[in-house]
Amino acid sequence: MLSTTQRVIGLIFLGASGLLAAETVYEQTFLTYWEGPQMIGFTLAHEHIGFLLFGMAGTLGLYVWSTMFLIAFGYRRTKRGQKALTVEWLQLGASVLVLSVCWIPYEWWQFSTVEIAGPGARAADELTAAASTGHRYLVDALLRSGVNVDSPNRYKQTALGNSCSAGQKGMADYLISRGANLNSAPECRRYSDFAAKMKPEPTPPDDGLPKVPGETVVVTASPYN
Repeated sequence: MLSTTQRVIGLIFLGASGLLAAETVYEQTFLTYWEGPQMIGFTLAHEHIGFLLFGMAGTLGLYVWSTMFLIAFGYRRTKRGQKALTVEWLQLGASVLVLSVCWIPYEWWQFSTVEIAGPGARAADELTAAASTGHRYLVDALLRSGVNVDSPNRYKQTALGNSCSAGQKGMADYLISRGANLNSAPECRRYSDFAAKMKPEPTPPDDGLPKVPGETVVVTASPYN
């Protein structure tokens, strides 16, 4: 159904888009496993500009090629009774597969990596990040893999503390039900029911120095004195 030129153009687009998709998968699986959660496009932002332009152009071209394939198939099938060859359907299937990578949520890649390979070196970072965004299925996967619920991330923050800071009250309740220590998450004092269960904040020792009063007294002096 397609000419040789059309197939070759599609294969070029497929190759360029496939390279970009492979880089994206690497970032969301292997790199996350070793280094912790990645900012969207962080790795790609450090790639050579030529690679990015080539990959992005290939992805855009692949969308156009796939759409035109389906339009051409519908027209020729209806008007001329032509059928697409098996190799053409395989090329279309590969194109759709590559394009679908961009639509898979980052948390799904993290979940799959944890389920297959277990927790990585920065699993605590993944746990605190997942808690702050409310992704319970990823939190569950990390806890099942052996990550301690109170494990601090590289910034000494816990999953419970991060969930409270982000306003994820439901996630905070869930983490507490899984054994998270409220007293290791001072950020949770923003919620009165949590604060009532936490130890009182320690009073700073008296060092003998004059204390600043709690209220500021404003004194207005006459400019003529």
